[in-house]
Amino acid sequence: MKPTLLFTGSRGRALGPWLALAMVLSTPGFFPSRAQDFGDAPSPYPTFLQQNGPWHPIGGPYFGITVDEEGDGQPDPNALGDDSQPAGKLDDEDGITFLTPLVPGQVATVQIVIGGSGFSTAVVDAWIDFQLDGSWAEPIDRIFSGLSLPVGTHVREFIVPREAKEGPSFARFRVSTRGSSVPTGQAPNGEVEDHQVYLGATTDFGDAPGEISNPPGEQWGPAPGQPRLLPGHPRGCGVGWATHGRCARRRPQSYRCA
Repeated sequence: MKPTLLFTGSRGRALGPWLALAMVLSTPGFFPSRAQDFGDAPSPYPTFLQQNGPWHPIGGPYFGITVDEEGDGQPDPNALGDDSQPAGKLDDEDGITFLTPLVPGQVATVQIVIGGSGFSTAVVDAWIDFQLDGSWAEPIDRIFSGLSLPVGTHVREFIVPREAKEGPSFARFRVSTRGSSVPTGQAPNGEVEDHQVYLGATTDFGDAPGEISNPPGEQWGPAPGQPRLLPGHPRGCGVGWATHGRCARRRPQSYRCA
């Protein structure tokens, strides 16, 4: 039998188990460093670190024009927790824009903006909860798998499954240099963005007038859970949502009501 090496203290106590524990705890990556990016989808989606939520050491590629750091996931009913944290910093959830409604059985279009440096191509993976069950575990939820994109703005299509249920849902996009096969756990670098989306056809254009004026210096976008704005829409407020001439205030990157 192979002998077991035990380290002992001054009183002869075996230190082997404690030394092993110390080695595990000191393993790089066992605890995430401060410079991490986390998601903000609401419960029951896995967002917190203790739920094995997604976390990305900041570096390499990211979505949009910037990425900020958090100490843990920021669950929010509308997936806006990361948008407002840390307080006073620029909203970094700016890299994903759905350009068309997400209608079951039809092709949808999304704009993906890749930023960063020190790499040739980024790898994007993305999921949408098409069953509205609080999970991205079903195979039909995967809309992009190992999508390689260089720095820049890209428009890509995907098919919304016919069996998708209609209603508010959530999407998770991850970018890194090696990709992420699942919507949870650690990535080598990059960023994760969670977004609230709406599944289904939207045909009610509301009662907004043909032209809408914005307050000075403000931009407007769709209400939480509604499709993002479409440029050139006659109501100016995107497909399917308008209320008395104004859209709900959203992100600076949203289109203006026209």
